[in-house]
Parts: sequence; structure tokens; C-alpha cells
Amino acid sequence: MVRQAEALLLIHSLSPDEQKTALAKLIRVYTDKSVNENQTFKSIKKFVYSTILPAEKIDQVANELDNQEQQKMIQTQYTWQAVDEFANTYRPLLRALLKVLVLDGPQHKAVQKAYHFLQDIFKREQAISKIPFNEFPLTFINAKIRNFIYDADSNTVQTDRYEYECYQQIANYLNGRSLFLSESINYRSLTDELLPNWQKNKSTIIRKANKPLLNQPMSQFIEEKAKPLDEKIIAINEAIKIGDNPYVKLKRKKDGSTIWTLPYTKKSPELNNPFYEKLPPVNIIRIMQFVNEKIQFMKEFTHIKPHYAKSQLDEMAIYACLLANGTNLGIIKMSNLCDLNFTSLQTTEKNYLRLSTLRAANDVISNAIAKLPIFRHWNLRPDILHASLDGQKFVTEWDNLLARYSQKYYGFDQGVVAYSMIANHTPINAMIIGANEHESRFLFDLIYNNTSDILPDIFSTDTEGSNQLNFLLLHLIERLFAPRYRSLRDRSESIICFSDPSKFKDCLIKPDRKLNDRLILSEEDNIKHVLASLLMGETKQSNIVTKLSSQKFASRTKRALWEMNAVLMTDHILTYICDLTFRQSIQGSLGRGEAYHQLRRYIELVNGRHFRGTNETQISVWNECARLLANCLLYYNATMLNQWMEQCDHRRQ
Repeated sequence: MVRQAEALLLIHSLSPDEQKTALAKLIRVYTDKSVNENQTFKSIKKFVYSTILPAEKIDQVANELDNQEQQKMIQTQYTWQAVDEFANTYRPLLRALLKVLVLDGPQHKAVQKAYHFLQDIFKREQAISKIPFNEFPLTFINAKIRNFIYDADSNTVQTDRYEYECYQQIANYLNGRSLFLSESINYRSLTDELLPNWQKNKSTIIRKANKPLLNQPMSQFIEEKAKPLDEKIIAINEAIKIGDNPYVKLKRKKDGSTIWTLPYTKKSPELNNPFYEKLPPVNIIRIMQFVNEKIQFMKEFTHIKPHYAKSQLDEMAIYACLLANGTNLGIIKMSNLCDLNFTSLQTTEKNYLRLSTLRAANDVISNAIAKLPIFRHWNLRPDILHASLDGQKFVTEWDNLLARYSQKYYGFDQGVVAYSMIANHTPINAMIIGANEHESRFLFDLIYNNTSDILPDIFSTDTEGSNQLNFLLLHLIERLFAPRYRSLRDRSESIICFSDPSKFKDCLIKPDRKLNDRLILSEEDNIKHVLASLLMGETKQSNIVTKLSSQKFASRTKRALWEMNAVLMTDHILTYICDLTFRQSIQGSLGRGEAYHQLRRYIELVNGRHFRGTNETQISVWNECARLLANCLLYYNATMLNQWMEQCDHRRQ
């Protein structure tokens, strides 16, 4: 609707680019040597009006620049005109949904009243235009836009605009998880997501979960994690002051204040080892056959009806389907390129290539890579396995529920995100998410539901992978979350302390506020209820995380969880500033994730095609096929390097 409003607005005014061009030409009149300085000002004005802008357009540009509020009002006016113009396109579908969706929530009672008012009218199949003015709930409408929707003096309501404003607010509150749909999977309330009968079964659930954070009182968390923050803040500031941390650079501003930066170490240029140049090219099918001979991952491709299967597993057909889907070629084109017919490939794909079998096969290969002696030599720190998580954008050719438009990543196309977890170059888990979803909401899902035997100790992401919960969620499963922030200094301004913040007023790196430990202690039972529900996995963990990480969702329990997360985030930032090895490990882990993305992109570009699945399952299957191809390549390379390493060790080289 905003695009239509902008189009209507541009009909009656100059675009921002046209305004800038006109202003530039007007300013150059003062320095233009071709203009005769002896002529009258009247003739100069006439020249400007005829060659640059007419007088009325100059006034319009000046007024728009001078009065931004008026410009916003004009844009709002055209927005509502666009609503009137396009009402017939969205109204039938939204009214059909309105009749059946059950809205609920403790907040936003005014807009809920308007929603139920419209719902009652359309269920009784009444004409909204015939409803008397005094029956319309109007309190949910913002004062700034009331004049565009109704007129109290004439007792009239513009019903299309009234409906649109109600729908728009409901959509915003649903996305912000401050209103709920009781019969929805993604939009139901937090209470519906949590384990039932908590008070009755609490002891049994906590014992079954067997996690230290649930077994201990919250006062112990405060004692062990929050109280030491004060000393750590003072120690880090003292180290910077006396020069024990030379990596922190100080700069004095013009106003006399001092700012600090922590520059990233520039990466040395990468060169291919001459060893790889001596290796002959190998067919990808031969590589998959080699991997299967070593570890028999083909055994994981079981028939969808194992007790009634009439056909036997055809390994070459499996290889062809994996290659066709992994490279986005598809089995139709693959049948035209190989000696296997389409019917054979289609039967094999339907009977054997499922998410469960593909993930099991990937786990077999990943576990085999981890068992090679060379795997531990790839650790960035001794005896610590450091993994990274990141999303990679892929264009989709066909419409599906996950595909979204993003001009930044897809241009005029639409696409999805392949969210992957990589440990020591190996992709150990992956999932497909919508391009409109925040990656951080799925981080716990990806880590906790990892079915491979590779269990990393530390997990790193970029800024997109962090939110107000992930530090706490990984601490819950006894893992460490270690993101790399885009602007570390800005993020450090939100750290907290345990005691009075005024005692740090002279510090360079100072806390923003004091921990609200009373809130944590008062919400202890609710905190454990939420955390236990995440561990039990009876609902999608990403749904709970999405609700609890929303700014618009009002809850004391949410605020208490955010306080606990802030403690762990503060500890991470302080460690990041003072520990060079820690920073290098995070950077190295994220670099390996990018290297996998390059490999994954090359696999996709073999045929220059995009994902062509029509639903989430089909796209996920293709993504798992591509991950399996990558895992086969990694196992093949790792096996060669491992043999070379063992030969060198045997010769003591």
C-alpha cells in the first residue's frame, strides 16, 4: 500500500532525485560565467523559470523542504487514497479470515474490540456501511489519522479505511507477539507453548532434563555469574589504562572525551597449497562411491514402505538424484543427460530421498570426518571445538510459503535462507528458514536438535545471530555463545553491573545500568518453566524464542530472562575485549562458515539454476542433497590429508 501511495504522491510532486537536481542547477546559477551579470534580476529569474524550474515548482520544492510535517501529512493523505483504490483487492480474503480466526491476548483491548465488532458484522452478513456511527469502536485509532478515517461532526465513517486500520494494527501486534491466535501454530500465546501441569510435574521434568541451571536456585546463578562482573569491568579498564591491552586503541575527540576501538586483525592473503595443484580432477559420482565404500552411508536410504517394498535400492539412481537435486538441476534434466530414465529417477526420489534419510546419511558422513585423526588438528583452540552458524541466501524460482522478496539479496526475485552450522569445516546441521525471519530465533533449534555425534563447545555468529535470549539458552545446555558484533563499542554501552553504576563513572568502558536481581528471583519458577519447555521440545523452540525475544511482548518473565541474558552477554563482551585468542577463534570459526558457503554456492552454480521446490519440504530436501555433496567432498579431501599426515608422522617429517 505504501508503494501505491508513493506513486500517487509523485504524480503531484517532484521526486527526491529531481529536487536535488533542480537545487544543484539553481545554485550553479551564481557561479555560471555564461550568465551576464549586468542584466536585471528580472531577466535572470525569467531565465531560471524557463531552463530550470517554473516558479510554482520552485515554491513547491521550497515548501516541501521547509515543512517536513506537511510533507508527511500529504504522504499520509495519498496513503489513504491508495487504501480506497485497492480495497476491493484485499477486502474479500481478509474478511473471510476474520470470520474464523479467534483473537486473544491481555494487551490492546481497544483494537480487539474493533476486531470483534467487525467479526460480528461479517458473520451476520450485514453491510458495514449501514451500521450507525455511534456503534463503531473508535478508541483504537490514533489521533493523528482520525481525520482520515471518520468525522465526528458529521457522524460518518469511511469504512474501507476503518477496516484497513484495524487489520494493519492486528497484523503488527501478531508479528510482535503481543496478540495471539489460539488455533494457530506460530501465533498462539506463550502459555499454550509451555508444558502443561507445570506445578504438578515440575520435579519430574527438572529431573528428566538434568541441567545444572534448572537444578540450582537462581540466587546461585547471580552469585556465580553476576557478582564477578564488577571486578572484571574494573580489571579490564585498568589493563587498558596501563597499556596491558595494546589491542584497544584510544582516540581523543575534539570535546576532550576519549573513545576506544578494537580493530580487527587483517587477514593474510590466502594461497592454495601446491599440494592441491598436483591432484587430478575426480568425478563427483566417483567421490560419492569412494565415500560409500568407506562408510556405507547408502544404508541410510531406506524405502518409505520397508515391509512392502517391491523394488531394490539402485545406488546409481540414488547418486543421480543426489547430484540432480544438490546442483538444482532436477531429475527431469538429469534423465536427459544420463542413461537412467525419468521414471526410474522419479521412483527412486519418491521412495528413498526424504528429509529423515538425507539427514541420517549426512550424519554418517559428518561423524566419519570427525573420527579421522586430522579432525582434532583443525581445532582453533586445544581440546575445544568451535562452531559457527550463519545463513546463506538462495533464490527460488517458484512461489512457496517460505519465499520472500528482498531487493538487497534477491533483486526482483524471491528467495529463502539456508541456515547452517559448521564445525571444523564440516556442515553438521542445516535448515531452511524464510528470508523475513531473524536468524537468531532458530539458533537454539539448530544446535539443540543436532543429531550428529559432533558436539561443539562454543558457537559463534555474526550480529544477525544474536538476540536477548541466546546467551542464556546456550548456557542452559552447558555451551558457550560467542557472537562477533558489528559495532563492539556500541554494544559495550549496554553492558550491566551488579552494584551501583556510579562507581564506574570514571571508567572508559562503563556499565549502562544495574542488574535487576529482584526480578530474576521473583520470576524463578516461571523462568524454569520456560527453560524446561524449551528442553522438552514438545513445541517448536523457535516459536517460544520468537515470542520471548519480541520487544512488543509484555511479560515480567520475559524481562527476567533478558536480565539473565544480559549478565552472560556482559561477560562475553568483557572477555572478547581482553582475550586475543578468544577473538581469533571467533574470527576463524566464522571464516570457516564463509568458506563452506563458497563451496555450497559453487555446488549450486554447477547448473546455474535456483531452488524450484513448491513447498518447504521440497526445498529442504534439495538443500540436504547439496549438504551431502559438500560432506562427500570434505570427507574425500580429509581422507587424503589424513593419509598424508600419517605418512609424514611415520617418516617423522
